[in-house]
Amino acid sequence: MERVVVHGTLMDVFGVGVLLVGPRGVGKSETALELIRRGHRLVSDDAVIVECDDSYEYPVGRPPENLAGKMEIRLALAELYCPECGRVYTFSALKMKEGCDCGGDLKLRPIQDKIAVDVAELYGIRALRSRKGIGVVIKMIPGPHHPHHDPSMRPDEPVSSTPSEEEKVVKWVKERDGRVFHLDVVPGRDTATLIETVALQESLRRRR
Repeated sequence: MERVVVHGTLMDVFGVGVLLVGPRGVGKSETALELIRRGHRLVSDDAVIVECDDSYEYPVGRPPENLAGKMEIRLALAELYCPECGRVYTFSALKMKEGCDCGGDLKLRPIQDKIAVDVAELYGIRALRSRKGIGVVIKMIPGPHHPHHDPSMRPDEPVSSTPSEEEKVVKWVKERDGRVFHLDVVPGRDTATLIETVALQESLRRRR
């Protein structure tokens, strides 16, 4: 049996194990929280232990003991500030283009406002699963106007902070006829609904 720990979030969506991977701050946990609110189940957030064996239908993911049932949600990703006058603005792509009221250029500065969430306490024990086979990997890529957008990022390269582990999990999933998708994350886009659609399509595909 092989085992790796990958930076990501694993959900059970319509009975399909969906692993969300992407750079920090892209919105994996926030998307997972919305999926939980819609009745889907969390396996692990932030770090996922993935095990693969020849006898497994799919690689199986589970949470590290210290993270089971817990999530960490970023309340704010970034703010704009003016180095010339010191003013601070809520992040807006339009405001960044317009510049500061004093006429200076605005710079992007990350914010680390976070809250810890006990999923069972908020949504009940049925909102959790202890383990799940991974049939779908979704690479969440910061799109245009996202604070973490990187124009140099290519869809074919790893997007998480654990690149070699991510590549190994993607390989395992593909070898077992699982699916890998790329999802551009942009402000205003309903990523939870898109992920539900992917999972439902995969669930139907397996029944055929």
